[in-house]
Amino acid sequence: MLESYRFDPYELHPAKRLLTRLDDGKPVALGARAFDVLACLVQHHGRVVSKNDLLTQVWGVQVVEENNLSVQVAAIRRALGKQAIATVARRGFRFGWQVLESARPQVPMALPEKPSIAVLSFDNMSPESALEPVGDGLAEDITTELSRFHNLFVISRNSAFTYKGRAFNVRDVGRELGVRYVLEGSVRQAGGRIRITAQLIDAVNGNHLWAEKYDRDLDDAFDVQTEVTRAIVSAIAPEIELAEWHWAGGKAPANLNAHSLAMRGWFVLRTPGAATQSAVRDESVRLAREALALDSRCAAAWRTIASAQWHNVYQNTVPSRSEALAVGIEAAQNAIEVDSADNFAHGLNGLLLFMAGEAQAGLAALRRSHQINPNDAFTCIWLGFYEAASGDAAVAIDYCKAALRLSPSDPARPNFLYLLAAAYTALGDYTNGLTYAQASLAESPGTPGRYVAIAVNQVGLGDIDAAAQAYAQAKQLAPALVEARLAGHWMASSPKYLARVHTFFRIAAGLESPAAAMALR
Repeated sequence: MLESYRFDPYELHPAKRLLTRLDDGKPVALGARAFDVLACLVQHHGRVVSKNDLLTQVWGVQVVEENNLSVQVAAIRRALGKQAIATVARRGFRFGWQVLESARPQVPMALPEKPSIAVLSFDNMSPESALEPVGDGLAEDITTELSRFHNLFVISRNSAFTYKGRAFNVRDVGRELGVRYVLEGSVRQAGGRIRITAQLIDAVNGNHLWAEKYDRDLDDAFDVQTEVTRAIVSAIAPEIELAEWHWAGGKAPANLNAHSLAMRGWFVLRTPGAATQSAVRDESVRLAREALALDSRCAAAWRTIASAQWHNVYQNTVPSRSEALAVGIEAAQNAIEVDSADNFAHGLNGLLLFMAGEAQAGLAALRRSHQINPNDAFTCIWLGFYEAASGDAAVAIDYCKAALRLSPSDPARPNFLYLLAAAYTALGDYTNGLTYAQASLAESPGTPGRYVAIAVNQVGLGDIDAAAQAYAQAKQLAPALVEARLAGHWMASSPKYLARVHTFFRIAAGLESPAAAMALR
């Protein structure tokens, strides 16, 4: 740690417990606690320090009231001016002045509520100095693109780059920057080729979560940088989510804060049981409601409720579809009100609006979600399907295939294949519709929606016997879902799409003549 920190017109000496003026060297009178609060904020300049962190680091294990902190902050402002400490609503305090000389934090920062990550500059492993900007550019671009995911806390480039060119321990980086995950990598050139490696590390326990290498022709460094940035971002986003899932599942609910409770509910909806068991979805809502009891402005909790209601309506397991849709839409819009840049919230709002028959509003919400974060595979796949069913058919398949390219190993890949199948069905391409529906079923055996898709596409291809077999499988696995489809409840509201899939499914069920399909194929 440096001996002092300068911020005009003062100099702070933590070891000496002294604050002096730069012009005459005279000490500034501050009480012991006020000095400790100031030192903590200065050492962590450039970021917000929560009230809990300040209380813990200044008062230690003592139980003190938050009012004590307010008294010390007021004392600092009286001595140095109101601008010395900025209050950040509902988050904590930030040192208000630029620090001319700073040091690595002396006291470890507590982890934020959200999953947190720092992207370090990629090391140049070749003697060619021309690769230096590539390593820095990759880290900058990845940091920028990860910041589009509003469920992530991403450390700024300036803080992460303080480790450039230095030997470090990843666990120390995590403690000093207050992050759970660290992404590091390297660049190496051989002739006209470049190799980029990257690895995602859990900085708390040192475990490697993901690693990959990318070999490219170095014809255009910017094109390579853009392509590899997107590949890395789309690969590590689901890895972080999976790691958070395991982490949250290992903690007792009593030890979780609002965001962690909400994310546990969010992860519950990602389990296979959520598709078929209403009790699993009820558990996700219960956890989200607990989170809201702690913080009524927890965006992740509202988003979880919205997602649960979408699943409930999709599976037809609620007494009133209209009531469930109203609850879901309100929850999604509450999440947007809290965080207007949350692409997940906009996406769920779009899905629910489609179910409510508001196709244009739903399509606009999905397009907004994609505009906020074009790297999110979830948004790409749903936008692709709804463009096919109700919007611009020309771009539909490209969006769906972009989702598979963005996240080829995503746990939700079977759903991506299923929605790609549905997009092809909406476009009247039953061969591809059947191919991708069967591929989806192969990766998630026993999922009822896949049999519905297979039945519809088999009718489109004229194989009524195969369609009837798929219908029987769907009915056996999910009678409520089949009942909803036979009643005309599908995922989209396009008249042409609805007429096609509804009639085809009724033919598969033996409720209409196969001749009815002729005019719709």
